[in-house]
Amino acid sequence: MFGKQLPGCCLGDDGCGGQVQLGERTWWCVPQSYDQAVQALSQVLARHAGEPMVLDPSCPSRVLDDVTLAGCCGKGGVCGLNTAPWTAEAARFGQKIPTACISPAEAGRLSNATSADAGPARSCQVGTTG
Repeated sequence: MFGKQLPGCCLGDDGCGGQVQLGERTWWCVPQSYDQAVQALSQVLARHAGEPMVLDPSCPSRVLDDVTLAGCCGKGGVCGLNTAPWTAEAARFGQKIPTACISPAEAGRLSNATSADAGPARSCQVGTTG
């Protein structure tokens, strides 16, 4: 998991996972699918590297998997979703993934939420790079 051998752990009825150290005496049993999710997120965000992005209150936020992704103005002046909460979570496990403004459709695919792509693209004004 995360390119390393991790001690195995039990997730109850959900199968097996890998133990990840969060602190000096704190461990968390992470499902194997978490590693795959981080890889998928890395691939999507790599496509957005260096693109302008600014948080924009005129762009709607969305809640995916109980996480609120703030609205942002991204490439081409189109509203998207800021991945900061997802990249912060990955950082807890030593994964350095940049934050980006991705389309609601991309966010929906990453979180397996079909409701993320609600309506047509909304225009916005890209400010300074965020």
